[in-house]
Amino acid sequence: LIVSMEHRSSVRDFDQEEMQEVRNFKKSLIRMYDAKGKYPVFMESVLRLGKHRHTYIECVPVENEDAEICFWNELDKAENEFKTSSKRVISTKGKSLQSVIPEHFAYFHVECGLDGGYLHLIEDE
Repeated sequence: LIVSMEHRSSVRDFDQEEMQEVRNFKKSLIRMYDAKGKYPVFMESVLRLGKHRHTYIECVPVENEDAEICFWNELDKAENEFKTSSKRVISTKGKSLQSVIPEHFAYFHVECGLDGGYLHLIEDE
């Protein structure tokens, strides 16, 4: 788990220094798992924003380097099942995560590596 020292409800609330620290932890985990032939998947679930929960980023090592594609397929399938008019799965590739996450929205973010991943907005908790 990657957890901030200060209370934060989501990564969206992190300042630049905290984001750099998270990035450095991720780099270390990527190197460590790469040496073992594994691929780290980083996930953050932010639910019940008004309940003052402390956010954390989970790191799960997997053996399949196609994990990112698998997550995209499943998130896309879930979105299509709900048939909403608005896009709820957003690519975070090459973007600042704070700029992509709408304020006061629950979400699930998954990332393989450091280049971004996919954000799934949760409208109805």
